[in-house]
Amino acid sequence: KFFLFDQLINGFVINNKRKAIFKRYHAFFSKIIKHYNIRIPVLSEYNEFNGHFYWIKVPKGSRAKFIATARLNYIELTSHFEPLHDSIAGKKFGVSYEDLSVTKLLSKQIIRIPIHTQMSFSVQKNAIKALEKTILECFKTIN
Repeated sequence: KFFLFDQLINGFVINNKRKAIFKRYHAFFSKIIKHYNIRIPVLSEYNEFNGHFYWIKVPKGSRAKFIATARLNYIELTSHFEPLHDSIAGKKFGVSYEDLSVTKLLSKQIIRIPIHTQMSFSVQKNAIKALEKTILECFKTIN
């Protein structure tokens, strides 16, 4: 009954925790992308982020394997979104004046990395180890 109210009251604490988790993932992936064809969010000193979720973009055709391998390494990853124009309702009611091929491609490459407010430092450390193992198993180095 008071779930949303409690979140509003604790909003700054929740956002700060999410941002800290986001920053640790970002530090890890910033090192990894030098050796693998993985893309990550670009952070700018001029932009603020809320840490709502962390994403990576993997090469075309590799997302399903990456998610399946991650599951074998005890980390649950998900896709991020289905383009609205490709949804059942979007096809029925929507009108598009562009081919939206970039949106379609991105929807097949983006992977959400787990962030939640109950995630402790040690749980995230284990998640990062599982992600590193998954990356090593799925991708060849580019250097």
